[in-house]
Amino acid sequence: MRFVVLLLALSTLVRADELSDTFDKLKAAERAQNGADVHKHATETSRLSRAELAKPQTPEIAASDWGKERLVYLSQTDTYTEYSMGVAASYSANAPETVIQLTEAIIAQNPKSIYLELAVPQYLNALLKTSQEREIEGANKILKLQPENEDARLRLTEGFLAQQKLLEAGQSAAELLAIMSEKPRPDRYSVEAWRDKKTLLVNRSHFIAGAAACERQAWRECDAHLRTVNDPTNAGATSFYLGLANYRLANLDDALKFSKQSAATAGPMQSGAQRNAAAIEAELKKPRK
Repeated sequence: MRFVVLLLALSTLVRADELSDTFDKLKAAERAQNGADVHKHATETSRLSRAELAKPQTPEIAASDWGKERLVYLSQTDTYTEYSMGVAASYSANAPETVIQLTEAIIAQNPKSIYLELAVPQYLNALLKTSQEREIEGANKILKLQPENEDARLRLTEGFLAQQKLLEAGQSAAELLAIMSEKPRPDRYSVEAWRDKKTLLVNRSHFIAGAAACERQAWRECDAHLRTVNDPTNAGATSFYLGLANYRLANLDDALKFSKQSAATAGPMQSGAQRNAAAIEAELKKPRK
């Protein structure tokens, strides 16, 4: 698996006692799934590894197999700490602040770390528990480092819609759709898991774009996006907006169909959809001139 870093056999290397002890404490913290201790010992292991790497070597040691293996081991150990913190961010017992510290430590060590994406969903969840503003700030921070990060892009898109920044929500949804159409499957996902995630995010992108368009009274844009959505968990809201858009577009038969679908679905839109369906039905019964 891509995220499993293969370390050189410890028996072939001579390590400084402090680095050895700290690395052992990191492995113990992993076994205990203690995120705070992983953060503590991973950052210290990285510091010690980098200090060893920075030490000058004689030409003889640099040219020797031992010297070369030592440099590889130290570099791998430093990289391993990024992986360790990325995995630790998902420990169930973590406090939100621990998740934030783990993720920001990865960024501080290596802003281009391939293991950062392991922590992003948990990081944004932790920030949201403090405030939506912090979540959006965090999503923007991640996108500056990883412009194709779909989790950060989704959170930013949802945040725009929640804040009624409707144009920004639509534009961000379009960017998320572009990411999901072009991004290859990451190694950590099975084919089925990546397919399911793509389906989820594409549906969510079209819903947000459609809902934002409806709020802007861009009825055709709303209708076009929402007709592509196939998400049973959000069927009531999708049908509600479709009913509204088609009523405004004078497609009364479709407006009634969608409004009735929303009226039959439990949720926050149900009572409004019931009123809309009754009004549209009454309008269709009126004699037409």
